[in-house]
Amino acid sequence: MIAQFSLKLASLLQPYLFEICLAQIVTVLVLCSDTIDRCFRRLLRPNHFIIRVTGFVLLNAFGYGFATLAGGSVLKQFYLQINLSLRYPVILGIFIFIGVIAERMKRC
Repeated sequence: MIAQFSLKLASLLQPYLFEICLAQIVTVLVLCSDTIDRCFRRLLRPNHFIIRVTGFVLLNAFGYGFATLAGGSVLKQFYLQINLSLRYPVILGIFIFIGVIAERMKRC
């Protein structure tokens, strides 16, 4: 019964697997962005204002964008390796895990 439900859910959500992966990657990036920005700011602090602004724009426009798309593709390939009947319970578990981490970081 549960396996049948999981297979039905998998068939319904299969076309949206990449979007689901993007949502997970973006959520993790949001949780980590303060730390990444702080480290990047510390790295660029001794440089001229224009270099700092350019670095910030490049990080946010291209760095996070690349990390999102590349991470989404890698995560999708990972999920495609998981048995279809287990795939969406694993995805749900990862969303719950990310939520627990966010709660511990007081981001909710």
